[in-house]
Amino acid sequence: MLRREADQRDGRRSLLVLTDEGADALAAIRNFRRRVIAEATAGWPSLDRDMLARLLTRFAQNYAQVTAAK
Repeated sequence: MLRREADQRDGRRSLLVLTDEGADALAAIRNFRRRVIAEATAGWPSLDRDMLARLLTRFAQNYAQVTAAK
């Protein structure tokens, strides 16, 4: 699902590149996650769904910042 390529700017490094198969698998995972979240929140008022979307986005951004620093 990934392939290794040489980094053209730094020969000591390798890059991992998503293959078509990997992109398809990632799309399937994202679609599954969207369907499950939509089903789990189907009975929620739209304001609650909007708030969840905002908070999940905020959480993901903060999580990325915290884990990048470690």
